[in-house]
Amino acid sequence: MIIFLIVETSIIVFLVMVSNTGRQSFPAISLFQYFKPGCSTLTAAIVAQNSQNRTAVFTCSGRAAIQMEPPLLESTAAFPAAVRVVPTFSLPSSYIELYLNFEGYVNGDCTKQNLIPLTSGKPMTLVGFWSYNYCAIVTNQAGLAGGFTIEWTSSPWPNPCCKISASPSQLTISPGQKSSSTVTLTSQGTFGGNVSFSYGITFISGGPNFVSLNATFSPPSITLKPGSSNSTTITVTAFASDVPEVDHITIEAYPQGVNSFDFPGTRMDIIVNIT
Repeated sequence: MIIFLIVETSIIVFLVMVSNTGRQSFPAISLFQYFKPGCSTLTAAIVAQNSQNRTAVFTCSGRAAIQMEPPLLESTAAFPAAVRVVPTFSLPSSYIELYLNFEGYVNGDCTKQNLIPLTSGKPMTLVGFWSYNYCAIVTNQAGLAGGFTIEWTSSPWPNPCCKISASPSQLTISPGQKSSSTVTLTSQGTFGGNVSFSYGITFISGGPNFVSLNATFSPPSITLKPGSSNSTTITVTAFASDVPEVDHITIEAYPQGVNSFDFPGTRMDIIVNIT
């Protein structure tokens, strides 16, 4: 018996041949997360009203309007993977705004915060929740609010804002002392704007299994112009009680004023040796 395994971008196919007399093909298995409308026709219910407008929730007859189903191999995941999608729609004149709402988080009633505004043709990222409903604000001037159609399509992930480097990329520090590295960002494509920094620390080896470092950035944010570079300084301090160990400091740069999922961060590691 000979088993061939063919792996492509989005399918796994098994071909089984026994004595050249039999051949079986397994169906494709998606290697990516699903984005699945719960139904083709939504139902509406008014959940709030004032003197100017009404708030309506749109569901699949009480079930979630959008399901974030995981791939088969990730069916036990605690949270669904992020998806990048684009809504396309044309709102009737009686509609003021259209939103997505975390179904279950506020019971899909649209009367609380954490609504996600929808803009036709604008890519967006959905992450962290299993299901969503629609919410709409409708003017009271219309006796009957007309229906409309929304279409969802996949969208490619945007490129990071910039490239990142550090000099030096490895620091050696004695307990109670500090050391610094220059972190440089270089704009990619046409990106321009303010960029902030954050960091995380991972214990690698050596002393007790805990991290005993802190770090600061000076300045904590910089401005990048398209095609240009700019820098900040990260200063790492080892606790006085520290013992010899090796840690990784992961530096992340992310554009200010945007959803971090809509513009992926730029990361790199600095190795810190505490001697």
